[in-house]
Amino acid sequence: MTYGVVATVKSILQDSTVTYESEIAACITSSDAYVVSLLAQKGLTVPSPTPQNIIDASNYFAAWMFRKKRDPQSSWIFYTDGERFLNAYCDSVLAVHRNVGKVVVSLYPEEDEVEEV
Repeated sequence: MTYGVVATVKSILQDSTVTYESEIAACITSSDAYVVSLLAQKGLTVPSPTPQNIIDASNYFAAWMFRKKRDPQSSWIFYTDGERFLNAYCDSVLAVHRNVGKVVVSLYPEEDEVEEV
């Protein structure tokens, strides 16, 4: 399954030409696999429908892969953004799994504000 989108990656890169579309598509293939591998390290998989954070992570990782071939120093902002999207997804999923069977008694729970059911 493909998560990244060529048009979105081009927008992230601020590139409106068609010159690099096949290269961007190849980067998306790699970035999708990278996202799946990073999720697997945490024991997670990509659900269906695909959450927006995973789509965004793949797009930004693809932009990073594309840009680092041309300008390695400036490419890292794309990696950082992709990592932020993926970490936000992982953190939210893992938080839900940790809290299964618990009732939150406060909007901002501390350790002592979560009760076992």
